Amino acid sequence: LPVTLSSFTASYSNNTSTLYWVTESESDNLGWNVYRANSSNLGQASILNLNTIPGNGTTTEPSYYSFADEYEIQFNFTYWYWLESIAISGETEMFGPVALTIPLDNNFVQEIPVVTELHQNFPNPFNPNTSISFDIKEGEAGVLTIYNFKGQLIEKQMMSAGEHTFEWDGTAYSSGVYLYKLETDSYIETKKMLMLK
Repeated sequence: LPVTLSSFTASYSNNTSTLYWVTESESDNLGWNVYRANSSNLGQASILNLNTIPGNGTTTEPSYYSFADEYEIQFNFTYWYWLESIAISGETEMFGPVALTIPLDNNFVQEIPVVTELHQNFPNPFNPNTSISFDIKEGEAGVLTIYNFKGQLIEKQMMSAGEHTFEWDGTAYSSGVYLYKLETDSYIETKKMLMLK
């Protein structure tokens, strides 16, 4: 194995999420990539670092690393992080995940949207995961549904008032056009999305 990892932790302070990890030893360790997802599903994770974080090659001494997540975060939300070790040979090994819950900011008051609106999913086309964001105005609840192009229901989620992002994993489904719909007492909207595998 290119590395022996002795610890991998995450903490939140000064409005920043920071990852810390320690290796007991390294062998031909080229470097690291860091991944983040909104769930414990690695398939939904995105890489955070623009450039490979340099490793320490070959060493029998402990090595200490840290990485600050500069991307936008939501308060009162849990993120999952993974490490990818890259050997000089090109082999990779994944570690994690570790979960980090961002505490609710005492100065933060979530605004309830004044209008209900369904947004275009992103990315689109996608393979196999995509994010569907939408707003539900105060005093209403909504239902988000996803259908295949034959009109068969494959997903249904009940949602309260507020700003929402729903992560849809299409791993179990085939390529093609899908429809997603948001319906409340005063609003109904349907949009198309395209999965390309």
